[in-house]
Amino acid sequence: MGSLTDEYLEYVLLDLSNRVGVDFSHNFHLELLPSTLQFKIRRTC
Repeated sequence: MGSLTDEYLEYVLLDLSNRVGVDFSHNFHLELLPSTLQFKIRRTC
């Protein structure tokens, strides 16, 4: 899953989580995202 869409989505979500705070990522519906993005978000926060 190395599509540009996933990479862009990951960038946007990480940028948002950095602005809003860690709570955003934990409260976000991670199950709606691809498992690779879920792992990256959990590992980053």
